[in-house]
Amino acid sequence: MRAWRAGNGCSSWRGYRRGPRRGGHRYLTDRPEQADWLLLHERAWLLEHLHRERSQESHHDLHTLFQGLSNPRVLLLSLLYFSIVVGSYGIQFFLPQIVESRGLTDPVELGFVTAIPNLAAAIGMVMIGISSDRFGERRWHVAVSCLIAAAGLLACAFTESVVWCVVTLSVASIGLRGTLGPFWALSTSFLGGAAAAGAIALINSIGNLGGHVGPDLMGRCSSRPKASKTGSRSWRVARARRPAGTFGQAACAVA
Repeated sequence: MRAWRAGNGCSSWRGYRRGPRRGGHRYLTDRPEQADWLLLHERAWLLEHLHRERSQESHHDLHTLFQGLSNPRVLLLSLLYFSIVVGSYGIQFFLPQIVESRGLTDPVELGFVTAIPNLAAAIGMVMIGISSDRFGERRWHVAVSCLIAAAGLLACAFTESVVWCVVTLSVASIGLRGTLGPFWALSTSFLGGAAAAGAIALINSIGNLGGHVGPDLMGRCSSRPKASKTGSRSWRVARARRPAGTFGQAACAVA
């Protein structure tokens, strides 16, 4: 330790810690007008949009933390997000096994093929978000995305070929990921101030419990003693429960 300190190691480490702190003071300012690294027109644009958002928040009915946590719509959105997370994590963790159960066993090919639904989801998520922002509409974008996910998962439960399995899972992934952008915009559209912060925390807390429920349910269904190598019965049961949840998501979003 003494030799390390003598070699200026300790001072170098302290200098490393001070470096990001100094940069953070410059770039992570308290207010936009203090950000001297922004151009004047960039600061003006940002301040104008922040002022517009604050004026819109003044029209919100809910502002206090208690109002946000006790609002029935917030609880409904929490259950909706829980369903979205259940379906998303169920696909993410078991996507290779689902495709493998259709007969694709080569690990290299399986890795490339299972990347297709995620790539489709990334593209679809951006396109659905652009459409939602362009029309200024959230509710039906969430509902239609949930219905797309339900249709893809339901079709996947009855496909036997690798190609159609990947296609249907891609459709389901597009629907599940496409809900996220409009969903979070919808959840803060009627909230403001502390109510919005508390509601987002509650929605996240309840919804992320689906990260345990989804993989656990999928694993229990796929590990039943009667499951064969293709997993025909148990895989169908596990996959058929996902569309039921997503149809419920759509109903909640439209309600």
